[in-house]
Amino acid sequence: MPDLIFPRYSKVNQYIRSRLGELQIDEHIVRQILREFDLELIGAPSNLPYGWRGNNVVVPTSNGKKVIRRYRKKWRPSTISYEHSILTELAERNFLAPRLNRTNDLRGLITIRGENYALFDYVTGRNFSQSYMTRAQRNSMVEKAAMSLAELHQSMKGFEPEGQHHLGFKSLTGLRNRDLDWNRRKLNQLTHDSVEIKDSQDREVLQQLVGLNEEIYTYLAELDLDLIERDKELCRVVIHGDYGLHNILFSETGQAILMDFELARLEWRLCDFVISFLRLRNRNGLYDLEMMKRFLGVYQLRNPITADEWALFPKVWQHTLLYFLIQYWNSYFETNRNSARLDSAVDAYNQFIWAKANSSLLFDLTKLH
Repeated sequence: MPDLIFPRYSKVNQYIRSRLGELQIDEHIVRQILREFDLELIGAPSNLPYGWRGNNVVVPTSNGKKVIRRYRKKWRPSTISYEHSILTELAERNFLAPRLNRTNDLRGLITIRGENYALFDYVTGRNFSQSYMTRAQRNSMVEKAAMSLAELHQSMKGFEPEGQHHLGFKSLTGLRNRDLDWNRRKLNQLTHDSVEIKDSQDREVLQQLVGLNEEIYTYLAELDLDLIERDKELCRVVIHGDYGLHNILFSETGQAILMDFELARLEWRLCDFVISFLRLRNRNGLYDLEMMKRFLGVYQLRNPITADEWALFPKVWQHTLLYFLIQYWNSYFETNRNSARLDSAVDAYNQFIWAKANSSLLFDLTKLH
């Protein structure tokens, strides 16, 4: 990859804070984990730069550099096992992704004092998501990202992970873990909890969401019924679930290495396109349609999309954004009223409305029809 790509200030600041901040996992815990793998610590551990989702520490060991991840407390062992089974399958298929280490008795999950940890090989590469780039440089990276996604979906065809994830489908043929009835109950609960908040700076946004309750459910019910009836036209596969340049490292040879599989799950593959395209917006919120077309064109060279499947993309977009809205609204309460979650919920609604008004534009992104 080219060297003349400069990080933005926010990325530099994040790097400095990770390096100078307190070690995210105590060294005595690090040593205890390594003993489970018959490894020794041979240098000072350090925080993994940009490892924001979980607490990640880089450790030099007697068998090379490793990364220890501490999972979020709400992440159940069955959900972690779900991710681990995906990573194991990808390793067997030589897909470029983090390599999970297992103990002699094949355990990938280590639990210490109620906290869950896993050990991975250290991945060498550069992340350019928060960097200044020319149009040509960004085009090149988006093309590599598209090919990597196509290869991921191709590698995962027919595979059912072990364990259970709270998002997505239960199996290749089963229903959703969070079906329409679950979302109906959750919307009612969120409405009740939001109305109860009287003295918050978020009250105006909460009132806006409460006012949308019935509209959200009505649209979701219509889309859910339509898409389930046409499920055979959609490719159901393990998706990444948080796809974008922010989760890709590029090796010295320019290969894309896909990171962070916590949200990987069985889902319609078109959902990964929705997730990717939501990040292809400029500062004014406008979509980069040229970049989206480029992404699709490269993807199809490796993993073609049928015309019948693509015809459903506008509805999959809308369906996905309504699910996101409910998840973000719910996350507001689960994160001690983090206002940013409400902003994300409102944005999800706005992008749902945009997709509803621009279905023909989304359909025309490729010449499949």
